[in-house]
Amino acid sequence: MKEILAQFARQAGVTIDILEQTDSTNNRAAESRYGAGDVVIAERQEAGRGQRGNSWSSTPGENLTFSVVLRPDFLPAERQFRISKAVALAVADTIAEAGLRPAIKWPNDIYIGDRKVTGILIENDLMGPYLSRSVIGIGLNVNQTRFDPALPNPTSLAAEAGHPFDRAEVFISFYRHLAERYRTLAGEETGETGETGETRETGKTGKTGPVRTQAANQTDRPDETGGMADGYTQPPTGYDCPSTLDSDYLRLLYRLGQEHLYTDGRTRQQFLGTITGVQPGGELEVRHSADGQLRKYLFKEIEYVIGTPEP
Repeated sequence: MKEILAQFARQAGVTIDILEQTDSTNNRAAESRYGAGDVVIAERQEAGRGQRGNSWSSTPGENLTFSVVLRPDFLPAERQFRISKAVALAVADTIAEAGLRPAIKWPNDIYIGDRKVTGILIENDLMGPYLSRSVIGIGLNVNQTRFDPALPNPTSLAAEAGHPFDRAEVFISFYRHLAERYRTLAGEETGETGETGETRETGKTGKTGPVRTQAANQTDRPDETGGMADGYTQPPTGYDCPSTLDSDYLRLLYRLGQEHLYTDGRTRQQFLGTITGVQPGGELEVRHSADGQLRKYLFKEIEYVIGTPEP
């Protein structure tokens, strides 16, 4: 994997550091020596972090645990959830290219069926009202098939497909899809529609090469990836989606429009509800079955009940 990714890094004009061990790839990628498009990959993390303050465990040599640096200084802080959408969709595109059918569990976990295949942790820095830097931490289960029994519902690409994958190929696929999704995000936010992965002028803080790679121009379009060919150009029926990213994210949203059991993270009370959408700021919209009221939830204010019979 090292030789293949070293060659890819040279072609892309970025730094890809592959470490045998580190505390956390997000910690390393936060160092000032890493710029837009640079990547830190680790075979083993001593303090890998997930959402909700959880740790992220992974068998060395079988999966991909890495962090990517972005410079989204075109994006207002109140719209930072769009970074989460772009990254989640890039992972989903990668999984679809592997012949599987992903879903995005709000806010940005990636599922296959009812099992988690990828966790994402995004840490943003601000400069005034805009984002200045984002470190995108990703744990993608690739070839691991035996998991800690304490984990509730893990899976991997290999477990779902029935065969192993080349990790370097999976990473390169993700990087190219991220370049495509990030380019879409930048275009939607700034009104620019650049056709290359080169650095672009944002009009605020100068050039911000999002994912600086000519190789990104070779990215397969989402409707050619074998798993998500249907409907990437139209929003789900009955939903208002003003952009490509919003439409694609909503289409892949886990449990959208289905009645399921949830737990209120504040009261610990369970309730039946139906996810109806996601607010621009990232709040999850759920209509409660008991009273028909539409309520909005921030991260940690609602928990999915998975693997338990519905009442």
